[in-house]
Amino acid sequence: MKMSSSLKSVGVLFDVDGTLADSTNLAYTATNEVLLRHGHKQISIEAYLKATIHTTPRRMAVHAHEDPEHPAGLVLAKDFDETYVQRVSKETTPFFPGVAEVVKYAHENDAALGVLSNACGDYARAVCAANGEAGALLAAANVVWGADDVDAPKPAPNGLRACVRALLGDEGDACSRCVYVGDAPTDGMAASAAGCRSVGVTWGAHGKEALADHFDVVVESGDALHEAIRHVLMQMQPIQT
Repeated sequence: MKMSSSLKSVGVLFDVDGTLADSTNLAYTATNEVLLRHGHKQISIEAYLKATIHTTPRRMAVHAHEDPEHPAGLVLAKDFDETYVQRVSKETTPFFPGVAEVVKYAHENDAALGVLSNACGDYARAVCAANGEAGALLAAANVVWGADDVDAPKPAPNGLRACVRALLGDEGDACSRCVYVGDAPTDGMAASAAGCRSVGVTWGAHGKEALADHFDVVVESGDALHEAIRHVLMQMQPIQT
């Protein structure tokens, strides 16, 4: 993992699936293709969404064997990653409405930008590459990481702490100067454990009620996310309005 060469004072980090990118159809279709290839039954969209709290190996193990620890999950996950990463495009993983504008706003207000996903890193980087200027801004500091790029997946705080070190340096209060945006309870749990601020979004796999106890604030639209990021950046540093 390459470290950022230009450290800033505040940071905004994003999850990918269900937060930045509307990728449900891509991932759900690829999941069922892989399950069928390996002799397992297809799953419902509800079962897919419920299991997205897991990393890919654990999720695939749940779908195939109802056991997140089943060793077959590793084989299924490898096939899944190879299947869906190559299908990433602007059409299959577009950013949700208003998200690109939030990314640009954070950049214009001198926030360091990064991405941390529980999917594989190649996927996270492909999604950013497919999404134009906003994706390029997210990738500019070379902190677009997946579960295979960090010591432990979310809800462990390891990945977020590593991202913050890369973006903001090793100062003791660095995590408190970073906000993480996610769509799953595990995203909020990771942010809390790392000492980061957090914003939950409801356009992913989980509704407001499921997120409320795990995030500092929960938003339901791109405009509301813009306001939440504006507010938290204002708290962390003076910005131009």
